[in-house]
Amino acid sequence: MVYFLISLLILNILFAMKLYRSLRIKKFLFTDRYSMTIAMNSSMIIPLVISMLLVFLFPLSFTIMSIFSVFFGSIVGILFGALGKPHSILTGVSSGIIGGLTGSMVGGVILDPSLCGLPSLSNIMITQNMLVFSILSTFLCMISCSLIKYSLKV
Repeated sequence: MVYFLISLLILNILFAMKLYRSLRIKKFLFTDRYSMTIAMNSSMIIPLVISMLLVFLFPLSFTIMSIFSVFFGSIVGILFGALGKPHSILTGVSSGIIGGLTGSMVGGVILDPSLCGLPSLSNIMITQNMLVFSILSTFLCMISCSLIKYSLKV
């Protein structure tokens, strides 16, 4: 299970790096509106998925992982927002922080459903939910990165 989560984490990081590299090469073709859209979308989905996977990998240190998710989301937002003008950096940072916090909260609720007042589940159901959400979020990240990359061609 741990190796599967680590491989999904590496896969998501590689997709994000590939997207950033392809956008960095073509950043002079962007308008301000397009750069804000890219900064908002990419810095929302990438920290969400990666912080959720990190909470699954390190379930005992939820507070530390939440703080790390905020910093990671803001760094991703700065990187993708820097492809445009300063107002896209602001949009990227705020979206990255929201995405990182959302990912850590989703991961926390999946690991302990009683946080939201839901009935507690057995360990088998929690493991099954972790697998389903990990695969679904990785698929979501792949689709989002592919659509952003495809939007360069259109």
